[in-house]
Amino acid sequence: MYTPYFCKKRNGIPVLDKKHIDFIGEQFVADFCPEAMKTPMAIDIDGFAQDYLGLQQDFQYLSHNGVYLGMMVFNYTSKVPIYDPNTKRAEYVTEKARTIIIDNLLLDDNQERRYRFTMGHEAAHDIFHSGYYGYNPNQTSLGNHILRSIPDAASAADLTDGLTIH
Repeated sequence: MYTPYFCKKRNGIPVLDKKHIDFIGEQFVADFCPEAMKTPMAIDIDGFAQDYLGLQQDFQYLSHNGVYLGMMVFNYTSKVPIYDPNTKRAEYVTEKARTIIIDNLLLDDNQERRYRFTMGHEAAHDIFHSGYYGYNPNQTSLGNHILRSIPDAASAADLTDGLTIH
C-alpha cells in the first residue's frame, strides 16, 4: 500500500498545495488500480476506501435537510450526531474509529456522482488528517489534540470530538 509523505506544521496539520495533493492522489490510484493510469476509468471508490484503506462505512441521515453529505469518524465515540426522520430529532449513535458515514440521501439513483465524490473526500480526510485527529486508545494520557475536530462544519464539529462533517 502506498504511504504518502507530506510536510506538517508543528501542530501536525498537513501543509499541501494542489500540486502535491494531485501527486498523492495519482500515487494512490497507481497503486490501487494501475490500469486507470493508462486507460481512464471510474475507480471503485468503495473498494478503495474499505478494502485498500481499511475504512468502515455506515449510512445515516446526517441532517434534516441534507446539508451534510459525509462524515469521517477518527476515533471510537458514542457522540456521533445524526438525524432520525421518524422522531424528527437529532440523536447520537456510536461509531468505530476510521468510519465514513454517508448521508442516506446520497443513495438515491440520481446521486451516484455526489456519493462517489463524498466517499473520496472523506477517505482523503483519513489519509491527510488521521495522524492528527486519531489517537491510540492505549495511550496513557489524553492530549488536547484529541478533543479537537476539523473545522469544516462549525457548530456540529464544536460539539463532537474526532469527527469531521460535510
